[in-house]
Amino acid sequence: MLYPIALVAFIVLWVLDRLLIAYYYQKPPTYSTESTQATLRIMWYMPIFSLLIAFWMLGNEQMFNN
Repeated sequence: MLYPIALVAFIVLWVLDRLLIAYYYQKPPTYSTESTQATLRIMWYMPIFSLLIAFWMLGNEQMFNN
């Protein structure tokens, strides 16, 4: 019973995606250079943040005491 319901759901999803792409999303959004610069500034801090998380995880005694 679930397979026909899933098939109908996938068909409806596919048809709606095609119709929305054809009629609603005709022009892609434009992005300014400010959003790109903000993203690059945030991404500069990510390696430091991930190293701090890794240090915290590896220093957790509950994880390695078993």
